[in-house]
Parts: sequence; C-alpha cells; structure tokens
Amino acid sequence: MKDVFNPLVLLVILLALAMRVTNADSEMATTLDLMMLTLCAVCGILSLVLGVARMMVRRRALMPIVWAVVYLIVGCCVWTISFKKTEQGEERASYLALTTQYRAEGNPMIRNEEGDSLPALAAALGETRVLEEILQVHGAEIPVEVKIEAAYAAAAAGKVSALELLLASGVPVDASYESTTLLNAAAQNGMTDAMLTLLKRGANVNLADDEGTSPLMSAVMTDRPTPVRLLLKYGADATQLDKNGRDAASYARSEEVSALLSPGTQL
Repeated sequence: MKDVFNPLVLLVILLALAMRVTNADSEMATTLDLMMLTLCAVCGILSLVLGVARMMVRRRALMPIVWAVVYLIVGCCVWTISFKKTEQGEERASYLALTTQYRAEGNPMIRNEEGDSLPALAAALGETRVLEEILQVHGAEIPVEVKIEAAYAAAAAGKVSALELLLASGVPVDASYESTTLLNAAAQNGMTDAMLTLLKRGANVNLADDEGTSPLMSAVMTDRPTPVRLLLKYGADATQLDKNGRDAASYARSEEVSALLSPGTQL
C-alpha cells in the first residue's frame, strides 16, 4: 500500500489541478486551491521527515526525499496558478455579479462600481456566449461607445473570438478608446493573434495614440520580437516619431528587437 500512496495522492492533485484550470467558478477554485496546497504541504513534510528519519538510521532515504521534492514542485505550480487566477478574481466576481443582475433586469449596459460595463467584462474574460447573446438580443440598444469599450478590452486581453464578434457588430477597426486604438491596445500587451485579426480587417498599422505612440512602438516596448515582426510585415513605419521625438528603435531593450528595426533587415 505504501508503494502506491504517493502516486495516488499525486494523481488526485493533478486531477484537481486540471479542474482548477478549467473551472470558472471562483468559490470552487478557492476550495480546490486550498485542498491541493494542503495535500502538497502535508505529504511533502511527511515525506521529508520520513527521509530524514531513514537517513538517521542509515536506511535508504532517496525515494522519500524525491517525493518531498515532487510535492514542493507541484505545490509551487499550484501556488503560481492560484496567484495568476487571483489577479482576475475581482474582475470575474464582478462579471458574475453583473451577469446575474442582467439576467434579472434585462439591462445589458449595467456597470460595476469601477465603471466597467458588462459587455467589456465579458469581452475581457472571453465570455463569448454571454457577449454574443447581448449583441444579438440588445445590439440595437447598445451605443457604439460601449461596443468600442468592449472591443478595447478584448484586444488588450487577446480574446480574439470576442473581438471578432464586436467587429462584426459594427465596431470600426480603427476605433479609439481612451485615446488608444484597438491595434495599439493589443500591441501594448503583445497579443499577436488579436493584432493579426485587426490587421487582416484593415487596421491602420501606423495610427498612433494621442501621445504619438504607434502600434510598433508599443510592440517594441514589450520586447517581444513576434508582434514587432508582424507589424513590420504589414508595413509599420519604423521611422515614425512620437511627441517626444523618439522612434520605435529608441524603445528597444534587446538586440533581437533592435535588429528587426534596422534598415534592410529580412523579416
């Protein structure tokens, strides 16, 4: 029995981890996090104690030590996933609350205390089913400004399906929200798929925000070569200057990105 105990516990933790990653219910996620971290901590400590005890009596201690390390690694993974999900916890909780209110009242333009609309939250979280329902049932009632807000949220979060729904509903591909274009919002966050969606629909690759920051400059600031290469492929102007007189190359931090902006570079 002792030979299968750790593998069984690890299997339970991995199954719970899979449920945690795919589960959207915040309360369920918290319960799974607590269960997995508790199992990792208890089993890891027991394995470590057993390993030390075996070493003291000069018996084989390798496997208990190995299992202690395994539990430590899995526990760190669970902690990392929990932390990342917690960053969206408030946003998701707000989305769930607004969705419940929408179901009760039928008002798609309700907002939370921070001023975020339900369509914007749904778009940012990639909740396309609710977003599609809102656009189909209440599309004529929703001001274009609210749709643009949602499209901005989708572009910034890289939620391509939500972005495509909003563009199909009439959002201009070069729409601006809070002085920033949709393409710039995607570029600022390195969301290459969202950028490609906008570019294929004809987004102006050189349309800058109010500070003169172009999508290429925003992509360069992320220090990721892939979005930079994509914008250059679609004709981004590397010599364009912002209001501070700086071009895209002046924002580069790595040699790889700098090389892409050099004249004559093959993409």
